[in-house]
Amino acid sequence: MSASLFYLLWFWLVRHYQATQVTAFTLLTPIFGLVFGAALLDEPLTARLLVAVAAVSTGIWLVSRRAR
Repeated sequence: MSASLFYLLWFWLVRHYQATQVTAFTLLTPIFGLVFGAALLDEPLTARLLVAVAAVSTGIWLVSRRAR
């Protein structure tokens, strides 16, 4: 059921925003999986995982920022 809701949200976003801007946010999927795994399943958060989250977040920020 949650996948259906997220597909609806995805298509709404693509309809209202440029696909190139919205596509970068698909990279948030593994970050949400990591956060929910740590919160709900008590999976460990290692330094490597936190560095990876920071790298993905920086990449999304670089792609999403407006050109000067």
